[in-house]
Amino acid sequence: MKKRFQWGLVTSIVFAFTAWIMSILLPGAEPRWAAVIGLAMGGFISGFAYIIPPLNKRKKS
Repeated sequence: MKKRFQWGLVTSIVFAFTAWIMSILLPGAEPRWAAVIGLAMGGFISGFAYIIPPLNKRKKS
């Protein structure tokens, strides 16, 4: 459970950072903080629930 929580935090930071960087790189775009926060929450959920469990299942096979 601790590893899943840590992975959720890592993916949350990566998703938010990617959204922030993309908003800076696009010409004339300002960071939309609602989108950055939403992607951070989505990154946590996907990292906690969807990314790690399938990887662990494949290792056991």
